[in-house]
Amino acid sequence: LKNAAAHLPFGGGKAGILADPAASPEQHTRVIRGFARLLRRYRHLYVPGPDVGSSDADMKTIAVENGLDGAVSKPAEMGGNRIDELGAAAGGVVIALERLIELMPRLTVLPQFAQLKMPAPDEVTVLIQGFGAVGAHAARLLRERLPAARVVGVSDLEGYLFGPAGLPVEELFGLWKQHGTVTGRYFGDRIQSGRPRHPIQFSTAADNLLRESAFCFVPAAPVFNYLGVLPSERCSMSVERMGAWSLIVEGANTYSPDPNRKAARTRMEQMVYRQKGVLIATDYLVNSGGVIFAAQEQILPTPPELQIPEGMLGNRPAVDAWLREHAADFARLSEKRLEAGGAYREKVIRRNMTELVDLLASNSDLLPCQAA
Repeated sequence: LKNAAAHLPFGGGKAGILADPAASPEQHTRVIRGFARLLRRYRHLYVPGPDVGSSDADMKTIAVENGLDGAVSKPAEMGGNRIDELGAAAGGVVIALERLIELMPRLTVLPQFAQLKMPAPDEVTVLIQGFGAVGAHAARLLRERLPAARVVGVSDLEGYLFGPAGLPVEELFGLWKQHGTVTGRYFGDRIQSGRPRHPIQFSTAADNLLRESAFCFVPAAPVFNYLGVLPSERCSMSVERMGAWSLIVEGANTYSPDPNRKAARTRMEQMVYRQKGVLIATDYLVNSGGVIFAAQEQILPTPPELQIPEGMLGNRPAVDAWLREHAADFARLSEKRLEAGGAYREKVIRRNMTELVDLLASNSDLLPCQAA
């Protein structure tokens, strides 16, 4: 399987499928179906979910080929929990931010946080690096859970937008759903025509978003070293030039067991956390909402009577007819899994933040990556 998959334009991470964003829709579907067929004999060992460039709809393609238990984050019509559609990972990022606003005053026992001043609800400002599956949903969910907070900056492959009075999150989310990127399009459609209500600046230098200041910075782009100390680290921004932040909530995956990367991470945290007094909430403590949601499709298994008959697998019209025939049952199953996933995500990530802050407050020698 490993050798065969090496010849396809994607790889796996966290049991996820990364697809080639440059492929046409037809090529993309063929690749996903081909991967599903490669996985068929391993379907009881490897259960994929969506990752960069793949979606809940792709998980339906795999389930059509390999059965309902052959993929997670399926559409609701299959009883799935729709990680991408619901912003499951992004929800964890917002829960973490909400909880840390409550907990951060405990850190004033540490010298680097002695002058910490927590913002009022309408003074909470957020920068999001990577307005994609995690970043866009984080902005949307922030409006729901912390309505007074403001997203003041976002970046994507085209550049970055920054507006101290706040960006139009709903409009940007709609643009992202329709086009995939937002910053250049918003600049052309709104800023050049003079239509935004408040001053908003645009730059094609996306990494320069990290020079702007806000209460919280959310790295949500697939970049391991968004901050770096040494020039050789090829980071998004050097620590010396970063903006003024109080908190980093990592929406993207940054952890690596590689010794060189771990050493780079330690150097970064020694300056950012210990010297600058910026709390860092480590990636897997906050962005595991997608994994938590996906797990419900295994914890709450599909009943035997709803399993797609073996003879139908691979036959898309027949499977669609089966799903329509059992639509009410699948809707109830999806709702049950959604409720379980939401409750468990809330419990786990709030507990993670509590334990992280308690560990750091009790030991001035610990770095956030060590505490995590």
